[in-house]
Amino acid sequence: MLFRNTDEISFHLMFVEPAHHPMTTSQTPPPGPDENEAETADGADCGHRDFTRPDIPSESELVSSLFDHWLSLWSPGAVPLRSQIDPTAFPKALPYSWIYRFEEDGDFYCVLAGEMINAAWGRSIKGLSSREIIGADYQEAHPRWLTVINHPAILYLSQADLHLPKRSERLALPVAERDGSIRSVLGISCYTNLFVEREASPRARPGTLSYWDARTLAPFESGLRAD
Repeated sequence: MLFRNTDEISFHLMFVEPAHHPMTTSQTPPPGPDENEAETADGADCGHRDFTRPDIPSESELVSSLFDHWLSLWSPGAVPLRSQIDPTAFPKALPYSWIYRFEEDGDFYCVLAGEMINAAWGRSIKGLSSREIIGADYQEAHPRWLTVINHPAILYLSQADLHLPKRSERLALPVAERDGSIRSVLGISCYTNLFVEREASPRARPGTLSYWDARTLAPFESGLRAD
């Protein structure tokens, strides 16, 4: 397998299954897509299964490429395994992609972040907790992430800045371990006019927050706010 950049290599190493953990009968994962039917390249056709694609309000090809790959691995009643994710299926989205893992202390830790994610935060965020990364917005963001792994749920969030020409959108997707537990979140964050200077005054951030059940793909109301 040939890799085109360091993001691709890092994501491949993150998702590859350790060889010293053989799968037992009780850990058999949900069936994956038929290799002869499923297409998982950017702009993939996910129509090999009979389901209605969640209407995520994004026009980004980067967001769609990651979501289409996740959907190509999806089965009713289950979410894709982390080990099934193939980073070569969404190469253009890798610089904007990230993975967080829920740990025993109750927080999420970044285990991988693309170069544009690190640029957005002004530093490498690998190994940092979401509390350390997000700061003042942690109390609002943390319940959303818990919903992604506990429900489990697909999350789409867009936020805009009324005072500056900035906009961000995020898609968060649960991925399961071999034993069926869900502790990791695979996602993508795309930014418009990222490097426009911030104003000192408080910013208004209206947003869109949407959820879909990750096992049925049906939309639901979480009761959480986008801002």
